[in-house]
Amino acid sequence: MPTPAPPKRTRFPVNRKDHTQKGPYLGPLLRKVLEGDFSISDPESGLKLTMPGKKALILRLVWSGLNGEVSAIKEILDRVDGKVTQKVVQSEPTYTQMGPIIIDGKPLHFDVG
Repeated sequence: MPTPAPPKRTRFPVNRKDHTQKGPYLGPLLRKVLEGDFSISDPESGLKLTMPGKKALILRLVWSGLNGEVSAIKEILDRVDGKVTQKVVQSEPTYTQMGPIIIDGKPLHFDVG
C-alpha cells in the first residue's frame, strides 16, 4: 500500500528558487529590502536624504571612507580599480631534473638540449 502524501500545510514548495525548508534565501530578501526607500542623514550637516537602499549603502560607504575608515577605503578602491594582484618575480630560471624513463626494462635515452 503506498504511503499517503503529507498534509498540504506541511509540504515543502518544490522547485522554488527563492525558498528553502527553513525559510527564504537571504539574497532575494536583501534585494527586496534594498529596493525600498531609506531616509539617511549626513552626520555633519544634518541634511536628510531619501533614496533607494543601494544608493544609501554606497553613500554611507563613501562617507566612511572619507572619514578615514581603512576597510571602507579598501572596499571602494577594490571595486573601482580592481583588486591588487601580487606579481611573482623570478630572478633565475628553474630547472627540473627527471629520472630515467624505463620502457620494457630498458632506459630511454633522450636529449633535452
